[in-house]
Amino acid sequence: MSWDPARYHAWYATPRGAWMGARERRLLLDLLAPAPTTSVLDVGCGTGYFSSVLADAGVQVTGLDPDAAALDFALRRDPRITGVRGDAEALPFAAAAFNAAVAMTSLCFCARPEQALSELWRVSREAVVLGLLHRRSLLYWQKAGRGSYQGARWDQLSEVRAWARSLNPQPVQIEARSALLLPSAGPLARWVERLSGIGQHNERLPLGGFLAVCLRRPPDGSFSLAADQ
Repeated sequence: MSWDPARYHAWYATPRGAWMGARERRLLLDLLAPAPTTSVLDVGCGTGYFSSVLADAGVQVTGLDPDAAALDFALRRDPRITGVRGDAEALPFAAAAFNAAVAMTSLCFCARPEQALSELWRVSREAVVLGLLHRRSLLYWQKAGRGSYQGARWDQLSEVRAWARSLNPQPVQIEARSALLLPSAGPLARWVERLSGIGQHNERLPLGGFLAVCLRRPPDGSFSLAADQ
């Protein structure tokens, strides 16, 4: 059976998909904190779920994906998105073309994540936000190598820090949070998530299956995440 973008996107309307998507969406917006009319590149946008989240926040969003079917679906579903077909490891944009770039569960399918991060950093004037599958999690032990997670890489914050050492200028400011402690997304999972406070500022990241990392340029040479003047 061929891959169906509409069927994939419909998962976000299921009870589990809606709750997990909402948790990931919250971390993205909390870390990025974009002002209206900020320009953001969504790398590996797929069917455009997070591109639409950014557009809802008033962001001028460009979605990039190598899959023509997914990109076409995203653009037909949400005309606010500008779409470009391309590769995360060789972005077809000039340096500092956007205020920020995000890659939400897309770097896990890149063979060279450090190269992809370098490219996201190159085209961003202020910040990069990564949404990663977290290896230090119950989700990893239950889902790694299975179903839609087949072929995906699972990362840790220490690895992101290693990737960031080659970025310029230094020092890169890194903030990390996690969510989705229990992958079931049922009532118990929701209660535990609220009780634990996962998703708040927490560098130790104790087992959340979704790892969100914001990398910011040093204040002395960066732009503000606000509307271009």
